[in-house]
Amino acid sequence: MKKIMAVLLAALMMMSLAGCTQNQAGNESSSSEQESSSVAEVQPPVVADAALYRGTVTETSGQQLTVEQYDGRDYGEVVIVFTLPEEVENTFQEGEYVEIYYGALKESAPAQADAISVNKLADQAESVVTNGIIKEVTTSEDGTVTDLLLTDSNGQEVVFHISESTQRSI
Repeated sequence: MKKIMAVLLAALMMMSLAGCTQNQAGNESSSSEQESSSVAEVQPPVVADAALYRGTVTETSGQQLTVEQYDGRDYGEVVIVFTLPEEVENTFQEGEYVEIYYGALKESAPAQADAISVNKLADQAESVVTNGIIKEVTTSEDGTVTDLLLTDSNGQEVVFHISESTQRSI
């Protein structure tokens, strides 16, 4: 069971990385899009001692973002209303996939929290998140997972190649 969970986690990480790569490759078609691609190459800040939430922006209002977690994810709260720091200009659009580091949740419905850092990850979640069922796991002679074949939520088969440079959580 632990091995299956490890494979599933590795698959999800690879899917996220593959989506980011596809999004960046698609951004290199015109000069204005190349500028956004060079911005995407900069690593977004990580806040080590804060909670993390990733989801789709469903509403923006003043300094607030309402964000809903994407199917296949479980951050505890389905929807959180984040208050952005004063120095962050709210240029976010509905439908964008964002990553938010935040402080303690306030007792309210829906949940609310003060955002510490907000990073746009993609124009839409589908370009960086793939949910699916693993159909086949290929391993090397030493037992290291090298490939994952899965069927995504749209019925398409996707192969993820895993190398020594692949980030692993386990």
